[in-house]
Amino acid sequence: RQRALRRSAALLLFLSSLISVTYALDDYNEEERLAAKAWYLRKLRVPFLEDPLPVSPVTICLVAFILMQLYWSLVGEEVPVYCEASHILLQDKTDVGKRKLIKYKSQIGNSLPNFQEAAKKYSACPSKQNGGSLGRFGEGQMARPFEKVCFDPKTPLNTTLGPVQTTFGWHLIYIHDRQLPPM
Repeated sequence: RQRALRRSAALLLFLSSLISVTYALDDYNEEERLAAKAWYLRKLRVPFLEDPLPVSPVTICLVAFILMQLYWSLVGEEVPVYCEASHILLQDKTDVGKRKLIKYKSQIGNSLPNFQEAAKKYSACPSKQNGGSLGRFGEGQMARPFEKVCFDPKTPLNTTLGPVQTTFGWHLIYIHDRQLPPM
């Protein structure tokens, strides 16, 4: 929700500065512009101003869009951010552990059944009973390097990823599903 508010506020600030620059340019050559493009402008009456403002339909649409964004960021439903993944953990934090995982990764390929079998066989995590499945988890629940791979929008789904090193050891990761925040 805070990310959406910040995004809406930044968009509002950018567009308001763009509109103010447009008005500054408009004031420069107001008479010629009004004569040449009278069809393009509408007079907008603002209660606290004496004279109506010349406003283009594009400006009205932009302001309406900003207001809608602000409204949905405040009132709209928040999209849950999650990742559903499985992993294989080797607690050996040396290069030997990393080389083992590289070997396992080549044997597994991108096959989920092969990944689950390897997790049951090689993983040091209790999740190995479930084929390495960690279920769904949100941001901030896993070790930072692990989470960075899981929540990176460039990381492909249904692919064996890694090895990734955390404080627990080396991991191979298989991401089943992911919901990222809207951009």
